[in-house]
Amino acid sequence: MQNDDNDRVAALLQQARIRQELEDWPNCLAAAREVLKHDAGNAEAELMCALAYFALQQPDRAADAIARVIPHMPEDGGLHLFHARCLLAQEKSAEAREPARRAAEILPDSAEAQYACGVALQRSGERSAAIPYMERTLELNPDKFSALNDLGDICIAQGRLQDALGYFRRSHSLSPYNTDAMSALCFYTAFDPNTDAAGFLALRRDLGRHLEALAEHPPRPAPATPRKDGRLRIGYLAYNMGNEVTSWFLEPVLARHDRKRFHITVYHGNRNKDEYTTRLQDYADTWRDIANENPEATADRIRNDGIDILVLTSFFNGKDHRVLAYRPAPIQVGYLNRVASTGLDSVDYIISEALSDPPGMAEKWYTESLVRLTDHAVYRPEPDAPATVPPPCLKNGYITFGSFNNHAKIGPAVIETWAAILKKLPGSRLIMRSSSYFDDPVTVEIFHRQFQMHGVDAAQLDFQGIRPSRRNHLEGISEADIALDPFPCNGGTTTCEALWMGLPMITMVTDSFMGLQGLRYLSKLGLGDLAASTTNGYIEAACRLADDRNRLIELRETLRERYASEMMEYDLHARELEAAYQYMWQCQANGLAPTPFDVQNRAIIAANGHT
Repeated sequence: MQNDDNDRVAALLQQARIRQELEDWPNCLAAAREVLKHDAGNAEAELMCALAYFALQQPDRAADAIARVIPHMPEDGGLHLFHARCLLAQEKSAEAREPARRAAEILPDSAEAQYACGVALQRSGERSAAIPYMERTLELNPDKFSALNDLGDICIAQGRLQDALGYFRRSHSLSPYNTDAMSALCFYTAFDPNTDAAGFLALRRDLGRHLEALAEHPPRPAPATPRKDGRLRIGYLAYNMGNEVTSWFLEPVLARHDRKRFHITVYHGNRNKDEYTTRLQDYADTWRDIANENPEATADRIRNDGIDILVLTSFFNGKDHRVLAYRPAPIQVGYLNRVASTGLDSVDYIISEALSDPPGMAEKWYTESLVRLTDHAVYRPEPDAPATVPPPCLKNGYITFGSFNNHAKIGPAVIETWAAILKKLPGSRLIMRSSSYFDDPVTVEIFHRQFQMHGVDAAQLDFQGIRPSRRNHLEGISEADIALDPFPCNGGTTTCEALWMGLPMITMVTDSFMGLQGLRYLSKLGLGDLAASTTNGYIEAACRLADDRNRLIELRETLRERYASEMMEYDLHARELEAAYQYMWQCQANGLAPTPFDVQNRAIIAANGHT
C-alpha cells in the first residue's frame, strides 16, 4: 500500500476501534469493511467485522469473518471460542465441536471455553463426552447454573431421573426460578415416585406466584362489549403447532369450530414450521406467529386483539405458563398436553373429565376450576397409519412386550416390575423405544444394567432407535403383542398409538392426573381388568393376558374400531368445548367467579347440580 493508503487504513481502523468501544456496531462494521477494501485480509478489521456481525444478530457472517482471522492467530483460544459461539448460535452444533474443543484445550482454566465445548458436544448427541466439560465448568465457576441444567438434560437423556432432578434443583437454588430449571422441574417431577400430588402442586404453585409477581399481578381485563358479529373471540396459544403431539389433539377441534359463533385466533410459537403448520392455518380466522416474541409482548398482542377466552394448549412444562401470568384475556383456560395444574391464579379453568380428575377427589390439587367434559381430549391418528397385523406371538412362539414411552418415566420400580414379568414368562421379550435416546449406547447400557440387576438376560431386551417417520414408528409398535404403561406417570399419546395399532396395555393406577390416564383409556374400551393398583396386580394382569392368545387375537382385530367408536367423538367434543366456552363467558358477563361445572352431551351441569 502507498503511504496515503496506510494513513487512510490507520484512520479507519481507529474509527472502527472507537465505534467498537462505544458498541456502535453498525458504524464499527462500516469502518471495518472500508478498511478491508483498502487492505484485504487485515486481521484486526476482520475481527471487528466478526464482533459487529455477531452483535447485529448475523452469526453466519460473524462465523465466516472469524474463520478468516484464526489462521493469523491459531493459538488464540478466545478466537476459537468465539467461532464456536457463532456456530452454536446458528444451531450448527456438529460444526462447533472442533473450534470448541480447540478453545477448551488452549484455555483449560476458562469456564466459558469448557462450557462451550460441553454444549457443542451435548447438542450434537455426544452426551457422555459432554459431561466432563460441564463438570470442569462447575469446578471453575460453581455459579454456572446453566451447566447444571445441561447436566440435568443429559441425565434425562440417559434415563437417570433422580440425578437430573438433583441438578435442576441445584440450578434453581443458585438462580431461583431460572426458566430452564423450573420448566424442567414442572414436567419431570411428575415422573418422580418420591413426590406426591401435594408436593407437585406446591412446586407449580410456587412458580405460578413467581410468574404473577413478575407480571405485577395485572387485573382481569374487562369483558368486551358485544360485537356486531356476535362471535366470541377464542385464542389458542401453542408453542408446538406442527406435526407433533399438541396438533394431533387440537386439529379435530379447530377443524370443527362453528365459525359463525366463534372467531378463532391461533398464536403459535414454534420456530420450525412444516406442512402440518400450514394446514392448521386454514382453520383459524387469524394466525399469529409469536416465535420471536417475549411473553410480555405476546400478552400485549393478545390483549390488543381483544381475545375473550385464551386457551393454553400445551403446558406440561413451566415456561409455557408465562404469557397467562400477564392475564391478557378476561377468561383463561388450560387445555391439552398437561401433567397437572398450572398453579396460576390467573388461569380460571382447566378442561378435564371424570375419569382423569374424579369428582370430590381431584379438586384439591388444582388452583383452577375443573370443567369436566365427556372426554378431556380427542386424538387424531396418523392418516397414513399402517393396517393392524396379527399378534407377533403367533409367529414368534413367545410374547413380546413393548414400551414406546418417554424413557425417563421408566424408573427403578418400573424396571423391577417389568423384570418380574419377563422372568415369569421364559422366552418373552421387551421392546423399548423412546425417540432417539436408545441410539446412544451409553443409555442402552444404563438400562441393561438395571434389568440385569433383577436377573433379566440381555437377550430378552430389544432397545430400538428412532424411526424415520411416524408411520414407521407405528409399524414398529406392531412388533409387540402387549404394551406396558410406566408409572406413576402413565403414557398419553403413546397409549393412543399402541391402542390404535391393536395392542392391549397393562397400566398401574395412582391418584394423580397422569397416574389415571391408562385407566381412562382402558375403562372406555371395556378393558378395565388390565388396570392394576398394586405391583402384584400389574404383574398378574400382564401374565394372564400373555397366556390368553385368543384374546390377543381378538383385541388386535377389534381395538382400532373400538377406539374410533369410543374415543374419537370429534363433533361431540367440539360442541361440548364450545358450550363450556359460552358458559364461562356468560358467568363472566354476569359477574360470577369461576366455579367447576360439567358438560354432558352439550348440556351444562353447574356445581349446584342444576342444568
